Amino acid sequence: GEGYILRLPDGRFIIFDGGYKGEDRVYNTLRELDSGDIVIAAWFISHPHGDHYPALIDFIRDHGDDRSITIQRIMHNYTHHERYNINGSAGLDTSGTNVQELYTALETYADEVPIIKVHTGQVINFGSASIEIMYTIEDLMPNAIPNINDSSLVIRVHMADQSIMLLADTCYDSGPIMNNIWGSYLKSDIMQIAHHGQWPSVAEIYHSIKADIILF
Repeated sequence: GEGYILRLPDGRFIIFDGGYKGEDRVYNTLRELDSGDIVIAAWFISHPHGDHYPALIDFIRDHGDDRSITIQRIMHNYTHHERYNINGSAGLDTSGTNVQELYTALETYADEVPIIKVHTGQVINFGSASIEIMYTIEDLMPNAIPNINDSSLVIRVHMADQSIMLLADTCYDSGPIMNNIWGSYLKSDIMQIAHHGQWPSVAEIYHSIKADIILF
């Protein structure tokens, strides 16, 4: 699965996805990093595939009552759940059920946490760090989703004089769209390679990002 934890200069955390269910790796890692109060400034969810979002559900279910842990906001850009039930380039995908599962979990275990829908072009500040929203499913609309990976939220983190591009599972259609929007502005110091290294079709955005460090 995919999960990234970044520590902000002010001590808070940013989490991107989290990975599969049932492993509690996010909680264990946070506790390794901080034995005291934990503040998650934002938890971003990229798209509704089972190797990305379920760790959030486990976390809020199992640790939502822990007063030493605060989630200040959960951020994503999902559309209506029925749009995620497709027979696309990767075959049949019923991720609409996953979207419903996530919404139900948020209502049940995190009803007091602000849920914020983000949009391409936004810059969100977290103290001396900032996050740019580089791509959302809205950039694909009104077309149908050809592959659920094309709905992946993409963010770029600016922190400690470095930029980190987190591509999630950027795919066949979303990669070229993002390159057309941003072009050479995609240049970043660090880049998470898209979809576990499986999409050669996004090579053009790699050439635009020109990262010095690759997270694989």
